Amino acid sequence: RYLSRRVRSPESSPSEVSNALDNTKELQLLVQKEEELEREIMLKGGYEDVLVLLTEGAAEINVNVSELTAEQSVQIMDIAQEKLGTKVTVAVNYVN
Repeated sequence: RYLSRRVRSPESSPSEVSNALDNTKELQLLVQKEEELEREIMLKGGYEDVLVLLTEGAAEINVNVSELTAEQSVQIMDIAQEKLGTKVTVAVNYVN
C-alpha cells in the first residue's frame, strides 16, 4: 500500500515514483518465486501445505506436517537449490 500511495501521490518526484515502481516489481517477482517453489515442493514431495519465505540469500521453508525425516528435509533443500541456486541458504521446518 505504501508503494502504491507513493506512485499516486502528486507530491512524489519522478525519481520516487520510479523507485516505488521498481520496488513493486521486485516484490511481485519475489512473491512469484515463493509461490512457484511452494507448488514444486508440494508436487514433488506430496505435501498439502507449504509456506516459503525468501529474503536476500536465504529461504525459509515451512511444511505443515507432524514431522520430517532427514531424507525429506534434504529433498526439500535440493528442490529449493535447484530453483534458487546453491548460494541460497535454505532452512526447512515443519509445523503441525
